[in-house]
Amino acid sequence: MRLCFERQFLLAGHGLALIGVAALATTHEVSPAFVALAGFGWAWSLWREWRGRGPRLSARTANLSMLVALALILAPVLRRGASPVRAIAEFLLVLAALKGVAPKENRDWLQIYVLSFFQLLAAAALTVEPVFALIFLAYLVLAPCVLVLFLLRREVGASGGGRRLAEEPFVEPSLFRSIAATTSVLFVSTLLIFIVFPRMGAGYFSAPFSGGTVLAGFSEEVGAGAVAALKQDDAVALRVTVDRPDLVAQTRYWRGAALDHFDGRSWRRRPQELRPLLRPEPGTFTLSEPAPHASVIREEIILEPQDSAVLFFAGRPLEIRGRFLEVSSDPLGNLRVLRPTGVRIRYELLASLAPRRAAPSAAAVALPSSVDSRIVELARREVEGTRGDPARAAALLRHFRRGFRYTLAPGDPRGEDPLVRFLFETRSGHCEYFASAYAVMLRAVGIPSLVVNGYAGGEWNPYGGYFLIRQRDAHSWVEAYVDGEWRTFDPTPPGAPIERTLRARVADLVDALQMRWHRYVINYTLEDQADAALSLRNAGRRFWERLSADWRRARREENGTPREERWPAGRSRAALGAVVLVGFTLWAWRRRRRAGAAAGAVLSAATRDYLRMLRALEGRGLHKRPGETPEEFSRRASGRLERESERVAQITALYEEARFSGRDVAPASIEREVDSLVAALGAARDRAGATSGGA
Repeated sequence: MRLCFERQFLLAGHGLALIGVAALATTHEVSPAFVALAGFGWAWSLWREWRGRGPRLSARTANLSMLVALALILAPVLRRGASPVRAIAEFLLVLAALKGVAPKENRDWLQIYVLSFFQLLAAAALTVEPVFALIFLAYLVLAPCVLVLFLLRREVGASGGGRRLAEEPFVEPSLFRSIAATTSVLFVSTLLIFIVFPRMGAGYFSAPFSGGTVLAGFSEEVGAGAVAALKQDDAVALRVTVDRPDLVAQTRYWRGAALDHFDGRSWRRRPQELRPLLRPEPGTFTLSEPAPHASVIREEIILEPQDSAVLFFAGRPLEIRGRFLEVSSDPLGNLRVLRPTGVRIRYELLASLAPRRAAPSAAAVALPSSVDSRIVELARREVEGTRGDPARAAALLRHFRRGFRYTLAPGDPRGEDPLVRFLFETRSGHCEYFASAYAVMLRAVGIPSLVVNGYAGGEWNPYGGYFLIRQRDAHSWVEAYVDGEWRTFDPTPPGAPIERTLRARVADLVDALQMRWHRYVINYTLEDQADAALSLRNAGRRFWERLSADWRRARREENGTPREERWPAGRSRAALGAVVLVGFTLWAWRRRRRAGAAAGAVLSAATRDYLRMLRALEGRGLHKRPGETPEEFSRRASGRLERESERVAQITALYEEARFSGRDVAPASIEREVDSLVAALGAARDRAGATSGGA
């Protein structure tokens, strides 16, 4: 059973309004209460409009509520500096809810469509998730259909056809299919323009609104409890793609901030000179440090928004490429940008997995006077009888393998020295305790050491071919200067392996799709366009070189003399492919031409027969008015005809079906009906003439 026009209009209009609400809901930036309010408002509206009755919010009350909501939502922006874009998005949801429960005229529906469009724009400014692409595509397909229905409803209602709107389903599904097909073609064309149109620099909205919530948590200071809090957060921190994952998988330490100053309770980076890296070209920064070629890897990192200016990497960076104005390094090997970006960023590195060889400073062996003497005595006792820094570092590392336990809840030291409590009482703690105690004990025996804050481990995503590092992978470890190079030592006991369940595999697949979206849509750059163009050019060149090589081989005998009588194999393949392509093109063209000719014949026959009916009716004084639809003329003619009215309605229905339905209609059926009508009208005219003659 087909729905009447009014219900088609209601479903389409409410669907467009809910698409706008769904777009804001997927951003995860607006309060769920506002989303629920808007969803309830439109669900209530559809239920009430479908039934044709129910309570409504008066226009005056809706306008007053709108002003109150605007004042309440903008107050945090003016007083506390809250995000204005988020406030606007929440106000749009309130407007949607009020429009849903208020009475609606044509003007209100037009405002609803505009409101849905602005909701989509606000969502585009608040999210970069791939699900937004699906919502945007649904909006593109539905919006033209809604506008066509709106125009039909307004015109038919203005001409006095309001009853038809509530009773007749006079809009064929083929209309929606045509609009959807046209929109799809336009979408594909726009996608091609997106791919080939030159990408310019970031715009006005890119800095504050280009991606996600800032992940506060990574700290350039190691103290009790900081990393433990991150260990319970599953949010994604960074994604790393490397060209040699087998080498990186052996360590998987993503270095962030190396810290050299210990005050007795926490570690931090001592203020020191930051050296801007050389910039041979915009977006490229180099470090003039040699590295063995066998240890060099390429890394591509997508870093989620963080409140830190640190750049993360594996190994020792040699070259960095990214959208940075400046990148600096310090003697500890840290990489920093000018300020925390607060947005999702992508950068590439050329790095070496060989250890750093920079000489340590005096600060790398310094210990404060507040360090408990028992820690120093313990360190010296553990290395008794050993020679050389490697042996002493290994002996101290073995100490943490005996009787120590990893826990995220080591307890509150309550004013007691946390390292003393960890080493001599509880013997349990998280990575901060292990790394801090080990670095202090190394310095106690004269080995320079640093505590490093970063990420360790991570999950290998087999669908996307990259490492996924979460906030829970935050880790602290130690770098010690042994035998002229900085080596990585991790005193923290290894954790239990994570089981790869079905849910985890599905999550990997979803994250791989998100990775591709961020990489090739959100972060699609002019360099990517150039690389794609070069790849196409090189692929075409290799194809033709292979064809020409086959041709040359086929043209030569084993002794190198030309062979004229044999058709070259490369040319045979090319000729066969050309014949197949031309044949398929001709077949498709002829089939389309025949279908078009058949459709044109049906339409021409239907139009010819319908015009013949109009000429026959003109003999009865019935003239079709300019601008009058066939359906309207049929109803007017039926009022002046008697037995022929049903046949006129039948011919009109067949004509409209042949012209507008897109279905096959036999032209002979229309022709027979018109012949019968002409004969009936002629017989009626003869009877009328005989009657007047007899009189």
